[in-house]
Amino acid sequence: MDVELLDAERLRFRDGAPVRAASAVVPFGDGHLVVSDDATRAAWFRDGTATRVRLLPPVGGHDVFDEARPPSSLVP
Repeated sequence: MDVELLDAERLRFRDGAPVRAASAVVPFGDGHLVVSDDATRAAWFRDGTATRVRLLPPVGGHDVFDEARPPSSLVP
């Protein structure tokens, strides 16, 4: 497969918060689900708008895991 990138833009939720890096992008319902391997929520893109979707319950009270948050041993 050959892919040609024509444009790039930052992915954001309706409130302006950034969507975390995508570990996977899959078709979901009438849109696409952008899934990160270091968060318990995903972004569901439909009609150009991203909605937060909970995939797993918070782990140790956290939804996001990175260097500023608990160790990777908590990542679900």
